[in-house]
Amino acid sequence: MYDANILNSKKLFLKFNNFRYSLLLLGSKVENVKKNYELRLPFEKATEIIHRACFLLEIIQEIEKINSSIVTHFQYFKSKVQVKNNWIVFTSPSVRQYIWQIALFLNTMYLLQDRVLPLFGLALKLKGKLPNTFPNFIYRNRKMENEFLKEFPESIQTEVINYWNNNGRKLRKYRNIDQHVFDFMKRSFFFVKPKERIVVYLPDNPNAKPKNYKY
Repeated sequence: MYDANILNSKKLFLKFNNFRYSLLLLGSKVENVKKNYELRLPFEKATEIIHRACFLLEIIQEIEKINSSIVTHFQYFKSKVQVKNNWIVFTSPSVRQYIWQIALFLNTMYLLQDRVLPLFGLALKLKGKLPNTFPNFIYRNRKMENEFLKEFPESIQTEVINYWNNNGRKLRKYRNIDQHVFDFMKRSFFFVKPKERIVVYLPDNPNAKPKNYKY
């Protein structure tokens, strides 16, 4: 699989890809069409995760490329600009592309969050209807009760809670800020020193109300 090879070449998703192929072999041994489909469903969902993860990698590479392009564009105006605070507001088509890639990154991560635990639930053959969003595996009535998560092995529960507390919740909040609160373009600046680069400021605390955001 082309996407899997790209990720594996970066030493990413190595164990996950082996897990994906084990799901494929499970389904291929069943002749009954309906049963075969049920067994192949986890494989199809795992393949979607591989596709989205590869897309995520391409987004990161594109962000790096666009940043270099923005620096190049700035060189045309550098001699005509007086910079007093080491930074300026600099707008160009490349800056808009940069912001757009950040939005794509956040949205793709948001989708990947929602895909992983339902896949593991299918693979583990957990009974009952599983939530279709990541937070709903952790919360019930806005309390961290782990009602669905407790059906998973303890090692997975620990990994999920640690990820959510350290990175997952904040990432999801930033995606929602981008979608529903304000345009990141308004918080993008071009820094001249100590290194020429584009910088996008995000709220220090994404859980705060917009009027209380600090950067």
